[in-house]
Amino acid sequence: MKTIFIATDFSETSYNAIRYGFNLADVIEAKVILFHAFQTAISIPEAYSVVTSDELKMAAEKELNRLIDEFKLHPGQQINCMAVEGNADEMILLYANKYEDCLIICGRKNGGKLIRKIIGNTALTLINRSDIPLLMVPDGFQFRKISKIVFATDLSLDTDIRTLSPVLNIGEKNHSKLTVLRVMGNDLNVLEEMNYRSERLSSFLKVLDPQYVFLKSDNVSSTIERYLEENNIDLISLMPRHHSFFEKLFVRSESRRMFFLSNLPILYLPEVKINLSGDNKKKKQMHA
Repeated sequence: MKTIFIATDFSETSYNAIRYGFNLADVIEAKVILFHAFQTAISIPEAYSVVTSDELKMAAEKELNRLIDEFKLHPGQQINCMAVEGNADEMILLYANKYEDCLIICGRKNGGKLIRKIIGNTALTLINRSDIPLLMVPDGFQFRKISKIVFATDLSLDTDIRTLSPVLNIGEKNHSKLTVLRVMGNDLNVLEEMNYRSERLSSFLKVLDPQYVFLKSDNVSSTIERYLEENNIDLISLMPRHHSFFEKLFVRSESRRMFFLSNLPILYLPEVKINLSGDNKKKKQMHA
């Protein structure tokens, strides 16, 4: 990854994500863009002073530069800031897409039902719409060496394996131990899954020498959570897909528990499809 794009709303949760992002950028030798989107009021009562867009932009840039001075690890770290007017979700995606080989980082606040409804909808919008890898850092999580990574997979034959490049990049730079975790329904065959799933992954991720873990359960989120806790994992990576086994993590309210209560950073990878033809199409149909 060449660029880490950190979105901040000037909350304590986002400050924690900035600390994490600056540290990660230093390890993987990436430049940083510190980003803030602001909005002016649509209508302001006459009794209030009018604050212009330019004034808000200047104030935001001043605060961004202050944060850079506070959290920058060393003078040589390459960090730039940007404040733009507009809806946060739309502006984050618009500007992050201007950078090649980019990773978006945002803070994630855990809490009760009201916070889940407000914060969760914003986060899920980014996850569902972004074609850029997205790393959500939970409130209060302090950066540490990423020694253990779990990629919880539900890959299909037509998934472009290069989508896993962020996992490979972070793993190489941190000399991480990678576990490829597959949570299967109780009616699926482990041997068939191992033969079907692991060949492309093993080839692409061979530098990390990944180990494969296949667990049988119909409760995906709870099974993943338990594995993370029992194995002291530092980073979890998911590839949410529509109409897939992992859709349970984002659609069913019961399964949102993992997204909001997991105390680990979660790296969401956008799924990119490849064209299949001939025998590969037949294999895909067999495993559909």
